[in-house]
Amino acid sequence: MGWDYDYRVRRESEANPGSVLSDYLRRVTLQGETSAADDAAPYKVAGRDGETSPPGGLASGRLIVLQGVLRYTDAAGAVTHTNGAAGHAHENRGKVAELLADRGERTWLVRDDPNAGQVETSFKTLSPVSSNLAPSVFAYVLTGLDPYWREQTASHTGWNAGIGTFTLGGDAPTRDIVIDFTGGTDMELTDHDGRRIKVEGAQPAGGTRLDVRAGTLVEITGGADASDRIDASHLELFRWHPGSIDITKTGGGIISGTARRCWR
Repeated sequence: MGWDYDYRVRRESEANPGSVLSDYLRRVTLQGETSAADDAAPYKVAGRDGETSPPGGLASGRLIVLQGVLRYTDAAGAVTHTNGAAGHAHENRGKVAELLADRGERTWLVRDDPNAGQVETSFKTLSPVSSNLAPSVFAYVLTGLDPYWREQTASHTGWNAGIGTFTLGGDAPTRDIVIDFTGGTDMELTDHDGRRIKVEGAQPAGGTRLDVRAGTLVEITGGADASDRIDASHLELFRWHPGSIDITKTGGGIISGTARRCWR
C-alpha cells in the first residue's frame, strides 16, 4: 500500500469498498480534518484550584474538507464525451455531487490508510464550494458523524465471552461492537470497566443480536425488535479502548461477537 489514500464513497446498502472518487476527481485530498473533540469540557469547582473534568468523556463529530480537481476525461483518461472535455467535466461534477448527496441512509467516506488498512467514517455533506484557485478545483465540506475512522471489516471476530481476553488494536475507542446471544436465560455481560449489559428472559430460537453502536437488540431469526429486553448499566452500553478486553458472562448459553478497531 502506498501513499495514495484512494478515497471512495459507500452507502450503507452497498457492498465494500464503494465508488472510487478518483474516477471523477484528480488529486483527491483532505484539506481539513479536525480531531474529535471531547464533550466532557473542563469546569471550575468552588473552593478548588484549577479545573476538573469527568474521566472518559464522549467525543463529538468533526469537520472534514474533501478537495479534488475535476477530471476532463473519463475514468480511463480518455476523452469520449459527445461534447468533449467540457462535457466530461460537467458530467463528473454531477457524479461527485450525487455520490455525496443525502439519500436517507448512512454514507461512508472510505480510504486506504498506510497504517490502518481500509477504514471508513460516516458523514453528511454540508456544501460543495468551488475553490478560488481554479474553476475545476472543488472542495466539499463534510460533517464527520463519527469521531474516528473505523476498519471496514471487523478484525476481532468470534470471541466468546467468559473464555478469556483479547487485545483490541487501533488508537481510539470503539463502540462498533456486535454481540450474539443464544441459548441462555437472563444472559449478562460485564466488561473490564465494570459496564454491564443484560438481556432479560429466555433467548428465542436462533438467539438475539445486540448492536452496541446502534443500541438495538433484534431476534436473529425473523429480525423482530427486542430492544426493550436490554438492561444496561450505561447509556452507551460498551465503549472499549485499545488494549486488553476482558468480559465475563452469566446466564448460561453462548455469546459470540465482533469488534472493529478505530483510529484517530
